[in-house]
Formats: sequence, C-alpha cells, structure tokens
Amino acid sequence: MRRVLVTNDDGFDFPGLIALVDALRGKYDVTVVAPKVQQSWMGKAITAYRDLRVESIGENDGIPFYSVDGTPADCVQAALYHVLKELPDLVVSGVNDGLNAGTGFVWSSGTVGAALEASLSGVPAIAVSLDSPYPRKKKPTLKEFSFSAHIGARTVDAYFKKGFPAGVDALSVNVPYNAGEKTPVSVTKMAHHPYMSIFKSAKEGSGKKLSRKPGALDEVGGWALNSDLHHLRVKKEITVTPLRLDLTADADISGFARNLRISSGKGR
Repeated sequence: MRRVLVTNDDGFDFPGLIALVDALRGKYDVTVVAPKVQQSWMGKAITAYRDLRVESIGENDGIPFYSVDGTPADCVQAALYHVLKELPDLVVSGVNDGLNAGTGFVWSSGTVGAALEASLSGVPAIAVSLDSPYPRKKKPTLKEFSFSAHIGARTVDAYFKKGFPAGVDALSVNVPYNAGEKTPVSVTKMAHHPYMSIFKSAKEGSGKKLSRKPGALDEVGGWALNSDLHHLRVKKEITVTPLRLDLTADADISGFARNLRISSGKGR
C-alpha cells in the first residue's frame, strides 16, 4: 500500500485535515504529523533556535497521529527523519482553511510551505486549499471540507497513476467554496498578486504596535486569464497549479551582470 504523509498548518485536529484523512482512509497507508496549534502564515519557516517536541496523539481508526510544537515545515522534517521508518511516497498538506492562490498567498502559506519542504527532500507533494469565507462567522465543520478533501484524494489517485511531469516538484490545488462534481478543473499559472502593508499601527509607549489589517490581501482583480486567481475567483473553477523549487528566472541578464564587474585603474 502506498505511504502518504498528511500535514497542514491549521493544527492536527482541524476539520480540513480530518476530512482529508477520511477521504484517503483505506486506500493508502496514512500517517498524520501536523502542528500542535495554529501555524498559518508561516510559509516554509524552520524552527532553528529552540528544541521541538513531537508527541504521539494516538490513532484515529488505525491511522497514527503525531503533533509537533513547530511550523508546518518542521512537521515535515520531523516526519521524514524522526517519525516514519521510511520516506513516504507522497506528502499531502491540507485541506487549508482559505485559498492559497496568487503570489501573495502562496509565498506566505504554511500549507504550501510544508509541501515545498517535502519536495526539498525529494518527496513529491500536494497542497490542497478551500476558498472558504474570510473572516469566518462560524466554526469550521467536517462537512464544509468534505468535497475539497474528496478533490484532494482524487489528486492523490491521479499522482499514483501518472506521477508529476518533469520539472514539477509539487501541486497547489484550490477548490471554490461551493464547488461540486460539475465544477470544472483548470491547470493554471500563479497570479501576480502583490500586496503592500498588511499591518495597521497604533502608538504604544515609545514605539508602535503593529497588528494584522483585515482585508489587506483582498482581491484586486485584473489577473491574467490563465492564472489561478482568475479561474478560482472569477470563473469559480478548481485550480491545479504546478510548482517547482528552482526559482531561477528565465531571463538573460548578461548585460546587467557586466555592470557588476570591478574596473581597475582610475576610480579605485
């Protein structure tokens, strides 16, 4: 049976993760290693200046659960090298509470960060996210994540049938909130989605207190027609975006680089 590691950034007991585990149950050898507490917005951060604790939470109908008091990427490191007896065939991160589409979100996402951490160790990975309402007005439920978890499981099935194409290290899958069996699926590029200040400030003593500004990352529109945000938010489609670790820009900068040469003689 294929081995699948499940993790997330919302915590080991979050309904999105439980729904994903239920969708994978029986088809794969699943182990869960996930954060002890909420770790959203951590990106691919690794805890370097304190010790981490891994705890066995027990089993959920035969599936072992472990918690780590660190980031999502910490969880992947702990799982691959200190919990599992051998590397998994695939890592699945999610289902996240909120979209992870566009540069602003993807670079900040703990869900995607966990997937990329797996890829760095040579393990292919899939990040699955639900475009759920923000800010939330009600507590997340298993039912709310059931279809996105189903899509996640179908993506896992597809991987084990075909694998990833050359040059793809991970996939980011985003599911519209009210998606169903008739919702189209599109392969997309990451939208350029910049943001400016995400904090609001208030004077506090001799300094300033910064706190998260609600709506700072709200959609701005005008996304490329082949982008994840356009297909997810405008066309209401499920998006599948291939990711790779190599961040090298495909551009000729030889002319720019010539300006970096240190000249000899006058002026030195």
